[in-house]
Amino acid sequence: MYLITDYHVGLDVNNCVAFYTNFDDNLLARLRRDYEGMCFEGHLILRVLRVMRVGECAFVQSTHPNIGSLSVAFRALIVNYSPRDIIAGCVVRPIREHGRVVMQSQHANTMIIQSREDQDVAVLGAGAVVVVRAIGTFAGPGYDRISVNATLFEPATVTYYYPIARNLASAPRTNALAREKYAPIASFSGGDDDAPPEPVNVIRAAMLASDYLARALAAAKEKHDGLPTVIRALFYPFRAPERKPTPAPDAPIALLNILDGRVPANATCVIMPREYNPLDPLVATTTAPISALPSDWVQGELAQPEDVVLARRLEQFIDFAIAGATMAREFADHAKLEATRALIVLQTGKKT
Repeated sequence: MYLITDYHVGLDVNNCVAFYTNFDDNLLARLRRDYEGMCFEGHLILRVLRVMRVGECAFVQSTHPNIGSLSVAFRALIVNYSPRDIIAGCVVRPIREHGRVVMQSQHANTMIIQSREDQDVAVLGAGAVVVVRAIGTFAGPGYDRISVNATLFEPATVTYYYPIARNLASAPRTNALAREKYAPIASFSGGDDDAPPEPVNVIRAAMLASDYLARALAAAKEKHDGLPTVIRALFYPFRAPERKPTPAPDAPIALLNILDGRVPANATCVIMPREYNPLDPLVATTTAPISALPSDWVQGELAQPEDVVLARRLEQFIDFAIAGATMAREFADHAKLEATRALIVLQTGKKT
């Protein structure tokens, strides 16, 4: 998950006089040198965006009168992986011993331990590009990537729905759906001249991620007409063609409309993928009774407040959208697609 968060650190300055001659630029450059591209406090910092606050400079008289210490708060774009997160673009490396398959993605070093019965892992050769699901993560201080123990991703054959019986618009706007901590992934390229992105709430982040995925699939289609179909098949739990829910619920309503309260007050809203494919945007439908939904759908437990459950559901969609876009970019390289073909054929053949 791409997030924007704030950090508070102490910074030692060896030559305060020179440092303060161009303080703002020197401070930002120093923070970027010390923290970008490495793990800190359990996250991987991708970009120091801006300095938020600076304390007074305290001179260290016991050592040298020109050495000082600053307290600094800065905002950064980070990557945070948690167990069960989806990580795409993992390239298999030519290192395999004791059943361990080592991979590397843009932000993670990943390892899968192969069992004797695990045919999917057995067909992986160097250069294959895969999607994994994290089991455990460790962001060691100073590491340039997050270390991840994982399993190969397999699409879930169960579609969960979440009935929301009340109007979420009546919930406090400080709830999990309104909390602005997510990076607007579709609008951030990481260039030095770009305006630093501002954090957005999970609803806006999901909309941007959906657009990001659509553009990536369109670009993949220009490379190879059938490539979007291959990408979607990676995340789809059944064999093609993709099937629609039967009997179909009422006409879908955009999730944003549900959250803004533009639905009948007495309606029961069901949050679900538009199809069975997790790459499809989430929608909400009104249905009465719930028994009208397909029999193979399972009601998810609302063990937490509704806003927390829906925020997590949107986070999952963002993960899938970024994963789909990443694989679209990777498979635009024909050699990588060919290196992964054996796994794609094997996994597709196992689907029902």
